[in-house]
Amino acid sequence: LVGLVSANFGNIITYVIASLLTCISSVTIMIGYKEKERKIRVKEGLGKWIKTSILFKLRARKEFKSLLAAMFISWIAGYWISALLKVKLYLLLGESIVNYGLVMGLGVGSLSTIFSAVAAFAVKRFGGFKLTSLSLLGYGILIPYLGIINSPILFILGYMIPIWPFFWTGQMAYTYELSEEGYEAENLGTLTTTTSCSSFLALLGGSLTNVIGLNAGITLAGLLYFISLSVLLLPIIYRKLVS
Repeated sequence: LVGLVSANFGNIITYVIASLLTCISSVTIMIGYKEKERKIRVKEGLGKWIKTSILFKLRARKEFKSLLAAMFISWIAGYWISALLKVKLYLLLGESIVNYGLVMGLGVGSLSTIFSAVAAFAVKRFGGFKLTSLSLLGYGILIPYLGIINSPILFILGYMIPIWPFFWTGQMAYTYELSEEGYEAENLGTLTTTTSCSSFLALLGGSLTNVIGLNAGITLAGLLYFISLSVLLLPIIYRKLVS
């Protein structure tokens, strides 16, 4: 409904409704979510915890460092192209807010909802590493395609391919799988912090796109996903070379 609301009532009303829905969502979670009782496995002082965090001592398997580096690179690309793809979609739709809202809601939103359930099943079956690797490969192929293609229909079909649920679920699950028992939440926080820092380098994407053009800027970002995949696979490649 976002396109219709924005077209008929303006952006301020759109933001107000979005804020209200966010508040309702938060309250619903607080009321409906019942946390399981569990033993507190980690007991350490605040000072020791801060020192450990600053020194970047990770309570996880060695592969976790490769995952952090890979996700840092991939999220640079993600932040880089997020706005650029939306701008291109908006332009290809003839700058129609209503049509843009329909594509994002009925297309992207609906498919993401459905495939989030598929991703949950897939991660239990195949594990977080495979899901993360395949999603990086998928983005590495899809993003250049979206940069090159100028047909509205073909662009929309590509834009709606639901890789995101697998990418998000995979990296979260893989972090959990690599973590020492009792430190899962801490490592998930480290992952979130690392990927958030990617936004600073992603700022260069907009400046570079102004120089080389929208399509070239999107296409170039696809290269970062292949670099990210290579970094993620490094521990496996190293083990095979050593053995």
